[in-house]
Amino acid sequence: MKIIYLSKNMENYGAAFYQKDVIDELKKRHEVFLYGPGYSYYNRNDSIDDVISKSSFDNPDLVCVGHSWLSDDPNVKLNCHPEISLRNLSVPKAMILNKEYSRLDEKLNYVKSEGMNLVFTHHHDVEKYEKATGVEFVFWPFAVNHERFKDYGLEKEYDLIFTGLLRNPTWPNTQNDIRIKVQKKLFYSLGELKLVKRYRYRKYKIVWRGQPASRKVAKMNRFLHRERRLASSEYSRLLNKGKICFNALSPLGLVGTRYYEAMASKCLVFCQGSTLYGDLFKEDKHFVTFSEDLSNFDEKFFYYLENKNLRQSIVDNAYKYVLKCHTWEKRILQFEHEIKLYVNA
Repeated sequence: MKIIYLSKNMENYGAAFYQKDVIDELKKRHEVFLYGPGYSYYNRNDSIDDVISKSSFDNPDLVCVGHSWLSDDPNVKLNCHPEISLRNLSVPKAMILNKEYSRLDEKLNYVKSEGMNLVFTHHHDVEKYEKATGVEFVFWPFAVNHERFKDYGLEKEYDLIFTGLLRNPTWPNTQNDIRIKVQKKLFYSLGELKLVKRYRYRKYKIVWRGQPASRKVAKMNRFLHRERRLASSEYSRLLNKGKICFNALSPLGLVGTRYYEAMASKCLVFCQGSTLYGDLFKEDKHFVTFSEDLSNFDEKFFYYLENKNLRQSIVDNAYKYVLKCHTWEKRILQFEHEIKLYVNA
């Protein structure tokens, strides 16, 4: 396909990998013209006709609104490209809905007003979105770049690993406090500020890089523990050095990328129990859960540390499964399939 993909330039974006991973996988299989802020040929006064003329395509097969095209920041306009209207475009139009917990109603209104034909969402609640817009939505879970996150054959140095936000600072009401509760269980803490490991965990090697929501507390945390942001290569290798990776649902119950990254890195996924995993993974075959109230956290944590063979069996199952079903390569094949179904309907 010849695809015009509307997106910011994500080459130097370090907050997440998935946006660039989608672009890279699309480019492997299709002719893709990337257009948006950060590209030298971007002009905020361009119309969609101008965008098409700047591409090498006389007749694109698809225009896709990418993850970063709409703003998630509530303090700026949702659509920073008002001259680019897709409403009357005859070319099929798809969109990837991002961060469904942020400005959802506005984004769904954009879907309607721009006349989208098909929308891909990482959130499971597709029926709700279809009802609100009258547009077909496809559940398109997160996935992993299996060339970045893989088994590097590194020694399992760490008993438990966690990196990431303790709670979303902008949309805290969309996410529970399970990460904060686990941190307080493992460490003496002042609010979200981690101090030292509690006595019963002191013999275990724990890498805990939980980022507090408060900027002030986050700065204190970095100073106290001499933490710096990990490079992508360091992060992927860190996961491969872990025996167990603590995971928790993202805002609005999204099953985030770390689940897939840990599995692809041969690190046991240890997470809160939830019905939201649906058919993505099978409990005790691909991952292990603990109760939301943490009543069996220690029991399961110690059990799977001590039972290496059982832990390894789940790790191996998950590794094979994620490579078979949950890579971005597989997601792009699903993307293509859904586009073809729409075009041929």
